[in-house]
This record gives sequence, structure tokens and C-alpha cells, in this order.
Amino acid sequence: MQLHLYYGPGVRTMAGSWQAWLYGAYDPQLTTTFDKAPGTFWLQALSARAFGYVPWAVLLPSLLASLASIVLMYRVVREWAGPEAGVAAAGFFATSSASVGRPGRAKARRGST
Repeated sequence: MQLHLYYGPGVRTMAGSWQAWLYGAYDPQLTTTFDKAPGTFWLQALSARAFGYVPWAVLLPSLLASLASIVLMYRVVREWAGPEAGVAAAGFFATSSASVGRPGRAKARRGST
């Protein structure tokens, strides 16, 4: 499993320095920041800091957020339209390209071949 070619090394930098983590710095000298909103990679960097810079640790916060979204989808639709509709909505959401696909990784691979 390969991390994103641009954001992966930045998460590694953020995991190694609290100052880099706070500012969202891409490089250890704190001269370049990400082109994303502040805090975008904070959870990934904290996970990498806690478990080491390995792909599963960097992707763990995304996995947990996806699972929480599926549970939330079920609960909201269940209250609105009943348990059968909640299961159907959660199942559809869990298998849709929005929650399963990772288009950013595909784009990074295309540029590297």
C-alpha cells in the first residue's frame, strides 16, 4: 500500500515535530505548508506519531471516519424512514464510490508512471 506521493511525506514531517504539526508544515524547516485548510492532516499525523509512520497508521483516521459516517447514515435514516431504509442507506453509502474509492491516490499514481 502506497501513501499519496505529496501528502505522505508532509504527514511524516508533521508527525516528527509539534511545531510542524501546528502549522501544517510540509518540510522540516517550516518554510512550505500544505495547499489544504489548516488541520487537514492533523489526525493522520497524530496517528503516525502514536503508531509509527506506516501506511495503516496514516490511513487509520480515514477508516474510522468512514465507519462513523456509515453508522451515522444508518441512525439518521432509521429515525427518518425506519430500520429497513436505514440498513439500505448505510449499505449503499458503504459501497458507493464516495466512501470506497480514493480518487486522489489514482491521480498520484498516474503522475508517477
